Amino acid sequence: MSDFSRCLSDLSRCSGRAGAVRGGIWRTHLYGVPYAGPGRPALFPFHIMRVRIHHLAFASSLLAAALAAPAHAQAQRADFATGLYEPLGITQLADGRILVTEPDSNRVSVLSSSGVRSDFATGLVYPTGLTQLADGRILVTEWGAGRVSELNTTTGTRSDFATGLVYPTVITQLADGRILVVEHDRVSVLSSTGARSDFATELPPTHDLTQLADGRILAVEDDRVSVLSSTGARSDFATELDSPTGVTQLADGRILVTEHDSHRVSVLSNSGVRSDFAIGLDTPMCITQLADGRILVSEGGALRGIDRVSVLEESPTQAGLPTAPPPAAAPPRYELVRTPRSFAEAEADAVARGGHLASIADADDNEAVVAAAYGWYVWIGLTDQDDSSTEGSFVWTDGTPGAYTNWAAGEPNDYNNEDCALMTSEGSWVDIACDGAQAYIVEIPAGTH
Repeated sequence: MSDFSRCLSDLSRCSGRAGAVRGGIWRTHLYGVPYAGPGRPALFPFHIMRVRIHHLAFASSLLAAALAAPAHAQAQRADFATGLYEPLGITQLADGRILVTEPDSNRVSVLSSSGVRSDFATGLVYPTGLTQLADGRILVTEWGAGRVSELNTTTGTRSDFATGLVYPTVITQLADGRILVVEHDRVSVLSSTGARSDFATELPPTHDLTQLADGRILAVEDDRVSVLSSTGARSDFATELDSPTGVTQLADGRILVTEHDSHRVSVLSNSGVRSDFAIGLDTPMCITQLADGRILVSEGGALRGIDRVSVLEESPTQAGLPTAPPPAAAPPRYELVRTPRSFAEAEADAVARGGHLASIADADDNEAVVAAAYGWYVWIGLTDQDDSSTEGSFVWTDGTPGAYTNWAAGEPNDYNNEDCALMTSEGSWVDIACDGAQAYIVEIPAGTH
């Protein structure tokens, strides 16, 4: 016995809204789209019927498995708009408004940038897909009326664009201006005035269309995504998918596809290879990217009764973007040693303490050493006494590179073979003889105990 027959014979054991009873009317779903109900046709093309109705235990285990899957390297879901009524198609208008079809409530809603819903067009007959044309017109497919309607961009008022269609579900415009609409077992092309002609015929059930930046047209089918040529010829692009429903291309070129039955969004490589993008979703349906980069996905709630549009947030690494700079290194620790020693003795003591005489790479370092010295004149780790170095070519004992200096006026002057640097209480440097006994500052790197 099929899942569908089993479910019809024992409604009490069926779960959620995939085959829900509302108002005493039994309805099945085309990706969350009911086929029969108040004011809608009771007959529908069975060959596009995607009934995936499960017993409660099976549905619960499926969802639990999806939610328990490891979440590393996946985008995370967050609410964008909740309390919707089985949202389906999503598009963003040129003016920034976000439109979403809600077939069960016969309306198109507008969502604010923060997800607040308000009516845009009501009284439609089972709207499913929508798009905005290059000339600004807004078109919506009305599955229950067999037509594509134009919605006034300001008031949402409906007028006919193309009629006499066969169960239109999805609509998009190509870069060359042609308008494609999915009907029954074909994709049709509509002229700018709504006249219909064939584009691709005798197709498997097709659930979404998008055109890639390179011109290829992707068609979402029952278990795969196919490529349609500019003349409508079909070939495989990605196979063995799990009930794919929606597809879009991101601004960075990645292709995302929703997989309804596995509760996930996948990313497809340019050659169609699949990998996880986001998991643990609730029957994801349609997907789009907003102008600001946010990724929105509609979730029909077939298993848990959740009707929402979610935003998928990914880490910079997953997005292929530059990662945030690493946190700044912790500052070193400075210790003032008041016991006077020669430069060489002071450096040896500093090494014994786990560091070196202080090195100074910039003005901030200089100020830090001045503060640590508490007004004392102190050795810092700058010298040119190494016989192998050129006279006057000072180097830091810890090997710190850099050109920063803060010599006092007239310094260094190498008077009487002065080869080591002393910091004054004001923070300027002078060169003096290395065998003199001075206090000194030890610089111990962060994390050294």
